[in-house]
Amino acid sequence: MLKILSSQGPRQSADFLNENLSDIQSQKTTWLISDLKSKLEIQKLLLSKSEFLNAESVLRASELWRLLLFRVNPEWQIVSREFAISLISQYLKDLRTDELQSLSLETKFFQAENQGFANTIYNYITQLMPA
Repeated sequence: MLKILSSQGPRQSADFLNENLSDIQSQKTTWLISDLKSKLEIQKLLLSKSEFLNAESVLRASELWRLLLFRVNPEWQIVSREFAISLISQYLKDLRTDELQSLSLETKFFQAENQGFANTIYNYITQLMPA
């Protein structure tokens, strides 16, 4: 079951956590946190209430996406932005002219060596993917 709790801000977060941690079992609950500071604060409070903490009990959103990605297919890898742009650039260099025309790309804008074109494609791809 998904339960969404909202904190009013950093000053009220300690009181908020103390109120909500009392009835939650830390070993069966996963907290999804927006930032590292909140994650560390919640981990500290959970550890003060129990001797150990499950590695997946407090996750940032990006960590959750990585976890889900690797559970779907453990062979997938997350690569850096620069590496992805390099792969796109290499792929574009290998494309033949007729393939470019079938993709409706204007050849005057296409230069395989042009890093800007690979950056544009990378930006389009990342808009379609989760953060």
